[in-house]
Amino acid sequence: MNTLTKGQRTRQRIIEAGFICFGRKGFQSATLDEVAKLSKTQRPAIIKYFGSKSGLLSACVMSVLDRVALEMREAEANCKNALEVLNLQFEKNLEMAMYREGEVQVVMLFYILASHEDELSMNFDTAISRIRERYTSIVIAVAQEKKIRLKFDAQEIGKMLHQFTIGAIVLLLAGSKSKKQFTELRKQWDFLVSSLLKSPP
Repeated sequence: MNTLTKGQRTRQRIIEAGFICFGRKGFQSATLDEVAKLSKTQRPAIIKYFGSKSGLLSACVMSVLDRVALEMREAEANCKNALEVLNLQFEKNLEMAMYREGEVQVVMLFYILASHEDELSMNFDTAISRIRERYTSIVIAVAQEKKIRLKFDAQEIGKMLHQFTIGAIVLLLAGSKSKKQFTELRKQWDFLVSSLLKSPP
């Protein structure tokens, strides 16, 4: 049974159309009229729900982050410890780049534009803080479980792991997205995690 209201269904259709338009044409070339046509709504409805094209792009990205967070919570139930959760965080991101390229491209577009689009920068800061806090909390949990003293501040480790993940996603999007490439990035991740979480002498 669909429990969404008419307004919620309309909003979701607009977001789905936004993904398609931004993915095909980029931010500058995509128009709200195109989004309206594809979502079978009107331009005023998009303005009502999202305020602007920038607001729609932000909503598209936040919907991805919310879905990934939900998927992570469900998958974590099968993890035996915090280190497995940390590795899962990385693998889920790589899987998105491998198999949900359209969504990831829109997220990367958001990352690129946020540095010079004032309307996007606040949502960008919120999204980045949310992701890095997640990495940091898992790093702290790993350190507590393994009873180690971290070589660096947990927030700095979280930031480095997040930056590595973004770089890995970019490499996958730009490359062949092969199993070999995935495996190589996974090896690099394992090396980085072990070096950052190794207890100092």
